[in-house]
Amino acid sequence: MNNAAVLDYLRRLDGRFDGLDQRLDELVSRVGGLERGQADLRLDVAEVHVALTGVSLRLDHLDGRLRRIEQRLNLLDAATGRTP
Repeated sequence: MNNAAVLDYLRRLDGRFDGLDQRLDELVSRVGGLERGQADLRLDVAEVHVALTGVSLRLDHLDGRLRRIEQRLNLLDAATGRTP
């Protein structure tokens, strides 16, 4: 193999490496986007969890209020907490 052929071969390899570098940069960028999306989803799930906890607390509070109203109206047996 002469010098010109070796030089031509090395130039083609260099071009291939440039293409691989570009593809790797694109993949790194896409993975970064996926990681950001995953972090956003985790934040959304945490916010939903907090909201559901708030709803649960409000329902517990309303349940207690309703029970007291039913007891005052003699709709519940005060000892058992059940409908007579």
